[in-house]
Amino acid sequence: LFSRYSTMLRRVLRTPRRSGLRQIRKKQNREWNDNTGKEWANRRAFWSAVPFVTAGCGFGAAYVFDRYCSTSSAGDLQKDWISKNLIPPALRLDPVEKRKDMVGIAFKCEADDSMPVQFVPMQQHLTVLVGEPTLAFFSVYNKTERTIYGVSTYQVFPEPAAFHLTKLQCFCFDEQRVKPHELLQLPVMFYIDPDFSYDGECATLADIELAYTFFRSRAGTDDGHL
Repeated sequence: LFSRYSTMLRRVLRTPRRSGLRQIRKKQNREWNDNTGKEWANRRAFWSAVPFVTAGCGFGAAYVFDRYCSTSSAGDLQKDWISKNLIPPALRLDPVEKRKDMVGIAFKCEADDSMPVQFVPMQQHLTVLVGEPTLAFFSVYNKTERTIYGVSTYQVFPEPAAFHLTKLQCFCFDEQRVKPHELLQLPVMFYIDPDFSYDGECATLADIELAYTFFRSRAGTDDGHL
């Protein structure tokens, strides 16, 4: 009997303690769930707003460009800054007028006195598009009764334009064997570098001259003549 009453007493004494711990745990769980829910809600709100903010910045940049940048060129902007003394005199550049994307190429050929050949360009002048490959032809005719060996060199005038003329295929510096009364056609493929249009030394050029000179490469010939 005593043990039964003692067991009942322990249960009565433990019941408030357990119920109190349960209430505390439930309260802590509710607080944790509330805090976690608020945190995730804030994260969802932030990431949901990112696309709208990005789109707004994109439309805003386009508006600013259309409103301010597209109505004035770099030269006008530089003039405006110079008028407001925003650019020191030592850093001011002379405005260079941007040339068109077309340029003329004049061809010139010359044979050395030791070469009894007729060396001429098959086109006197071409108008080419800057940056586009262009094909030109030259002809060599041997006027003698013996085989002739020769090489050609080239020059570009004026000199600043030489940095922008690039050859993709050329007969220059290659030995040419011309048989008696033979007519050879020699191709040249080249292009004008796009930076040519922005080079201050070339911006005012209307034409570029490409000149070739044909030299004898061997003292003898196939038939033993000099």
